Amino acid sequence: MTKTPRHLAEPPVDIPILDWWAGCYDHVFVVLNPFFRVPGYTPATAAYGPIRSDVTSATDIVELVTRPHQPRPNEAPEDFDDIIKETGQIVPWAEVQKAIGVQDFQTFARNAWLWAVQVTRNDTDPAIYKALDHYQRETGTYPPEDDTLAAVLEPTLEQYLSALGQEQVDYWDEWRQAVETKPVSLLRKGAPCVNVKGKMLCAVAAPGMVLCWSHDDVFGLLALTDDMKRRANPAAYFEGFWVGRNTYCDVFNPLDRIERKPPQPGN
Repeated sequence: MTKTPRHLAEPPVDIPILDWWAGCYDHVFVVLNPFFRVPGYTPATAAYGPIRSDVTSATDIVELVTRPHQPRPNEAPEDFDDIIKETGQIVPWAEVQKAIGVQDFQTFARNAWLWAVQVTRNDTDPAIYKALDHYQRETGTYPPEDDTLAAVLEPTLEQYLSALGQEQVDYWDEWRQAVETKPVSLLRKGAPCVNVKGKMLCAVAAPGMVLCWSHDDVFGLLALTDDMKRRANPAAYFEGFWVGRNTYCDVFNPLDRIERKPPQPGN
């Protein structure tokens, strides 16, 4: 297997993001995949997203992945991602945080992320999970998509890439084995959601920038050079925040959750 070049590779969890991409990029912005609503649909009437399971044994895992797919009773239409892209309405994280009354963003974000990927840990807050469940039911709001570029965010990404002066970009799959160079205009409303040779889109790259999404993450990491930041500030297009010297790729996890390497001087 060919080793992924550093400028395309996701940072490992134990190395600060800015250290990992030092020499490739100067800045990194965390792009939050939004909560969203779709007129005429709700999570209760149109289930969307992966079906998750807590099985752990090898036998159960093999049985799960090999048995015929059984659609959920309320399964969303087959082209629902295209419907989201065309008609979906972005709901900012800040709006949801305010609605459920959580003061601290880091606490809200960690719980919202783990709630979205259906994980419960000893540091998750049952009250926040309950509030998110209630908010979802009452407002018909879908959780942020994970693993990939959110369908509802494609048109915004098209605007940002166009502001950078990009007409074409490289679209990569999760393992950086499949790539297609396609026009940025494919991200506009009215076009089907972009994939990579039938595989999930997990990175978008052009000279001086890369935007990538990791497994079970509800955000992308946008790394860019000084020149790219001068052309267009991502904070004007996406909800998110800038990475600091002590930020690691699992941005919502406590720093002491695992052993980590400290930041290098000067990065």
